[in-house]
Amino acid sequence: MTNQNHVQTYGQRIASFKDLLEKAAPKLAEILPAHISPERMCKVALIAANQNPQLLECTPASIVSAMMTAASLGLEPDGTMGSAYLVPYRTRCQLIIGYRGLIDLARRSGHISKIEAHAVYEGDEFAYEHGLHPDLTHKPTLGERGEIVAFYALAVLSDGASQFVVLSKADVDKVRGGSAAGGSGPWGNFYSEMGKKTAARNLCKYLPFSATLNKAMSLDVCAESGQITQAEFDILDDDDAPEDVQAAPKSKSSAIAAKLGAKKKAPEPQDDDAAMLADLGDPVAGAAMIDEEGIPF
Repeated sequence: MTNQNHVQTYGQRIASFKDLLEKAAPKLAEILPAHISPERMCKVALIAANQNPQLLECTPASIVSAMMTAASLGLEPDGTMGSAYLVPYRTRCQLIIGYRGLIDLARRSGHISKIEAHAVYEGDEFAYEHGLHPDLTHKPTLGERGEIVAFYALAVLSDGASQFVVLSKADVDKVRGGSAAGGSGPWGNFYSEMGKKTAARNLCKYLPFSATLNKAMSLDVCAESGQITQAEFDILDDDDAPEDVQAAPKSKSSAIAAKLGAKKKAPEPQDDDAAMLADLGDPVAGAAMIDEEGIPF
């Protein structure tokens, strides 16, 4: 009987999660780029919840917030392709940008002709130097590569100039140690990808400024540290954002952002997901709820 009740509870939570996504779909459609449909975003999120049932324990407000952030950046939180991940922190869902997502955002700036990141293994031939004539050489071995010893990211700008950053495994592990989900989520399941993203994120500090990329990096730093800031609710409406990201007029995106922060109230204890959805009403307006510590979702 216990197992049957567990299955029923899981089924109810999946149904509630799906209902939440369907309610949020119209708002997602207003800010998604043309190449991603709201149906696709909802399907990807549902698959992520099936793969990681802990997402079903997250508050509806935080789930909608993470989905809106992903939509504003034009990234699919697939959790497997390295674009972005929906990660549960206790009962809070946050979006963690992956290596491929960060690379994609960097390419959209229009200033970069090539950008990539790699892991370096013990058996590889690897050398680099800084100074007036910086150089980097990496020849992966075809045999047993051994353990990871470093990560690096490099970029070639549209004018032909180049830039690279090298991080030791210890450097990356230090970043992982400061992450709120350093022992689980993408850090636990996709360490190599997260290491490459860490190198790429450091590289982006030296690349030509892009408001879209800069905002994504700020959100990612906050998400990894487990912090929630008002920046999570900022819908991209920067003048230099790519046209495919500017899917909604500024007035519409500003209205959505205002709606996200419109209502702030302390959440009442909920024993059932259906009740949470009922209280949520408009899922986007509900994303402005605050937790017991007064941190705005």
